[in-house]
Amino acid sequence: MLLYDTIWHTITHNGEWKGELKNRRKDGSYYWLDTRILPLFDVEEQKTGYIAISHDITDKKRIEAISITDGLTQIYNRRYFNEMLPKIINRAKRNNQVICFLICDVDFFKQYNDTYGHQKGDDVLIALAASFKNSLKRADDFCCRLGGEEFGIIFETQNKENALEFANSIRTTIENLKIRHKSSLVSPYVTISVGLLCKNAKEIKDEKQLYSQADKLLYQAKESGRNRVCST
Repeated sequence: MLLYDTIWHTITHNGEWKGELKNRRKDGSYYWLDTRILPLFDVEEQKTGYIAISHDITDKKRIEAISITDGLTQIYNRRYFNEMLPKIINRAKRNNQVICFLICDVDFFKQYNDTYGHQKGDDVLIALAASFKNSLKRADDFCCRLGGEEFGIIFETQNKENALEFANSIRTTIENLKIRHKSSLVSPYVTISVGLLCKNAKEIKDEKQLYSQADKLLYQAKESGRNRVCST
């Protein structure tokens, strides 16, 4: 059910709705309101209308966004990843779902920085983050910068075959950006190595186990030649 449908359903059934609403100003900018909407009744308990009580929380939301956003790439940061992963695992356990966690890093990134300079290296990370973000298909999918040149993506898919296809499409999309990398031993362009873990949530002990297993798959991808996907 859409948000405004939920609000209308709640208040027309004499309930009180509480939540945060995002609105657009005339100049095109956005602002956030913490809002309560409730029905009004007369002395005979007949509904006479509705009242909304709101206060502006735009600054609070802006600070929250900054705290979970990587300053360079403008995608989610490690803090947000650490906060969200246990919640995602628990929700998937309740729904008996498979979790797909992709972890990747840039092949020969140190050599890239040594050859082209750290500013160019930052440009690579920004380009990769934008590509990862554009690849996401569902609202619950998200990508984050885990640290340095390492990124993580958690996504939903129908089966493990589709997950592997998705991971390989991300890998080839990065190489097809054709960012020159003359110091790479696997391609004339920037490439990534990928570890892909797909596992039923009920088989996952905790977030540390999930990360560790995906990280081992990433290590296998790098050890077996780089610019490839290793998966369960």
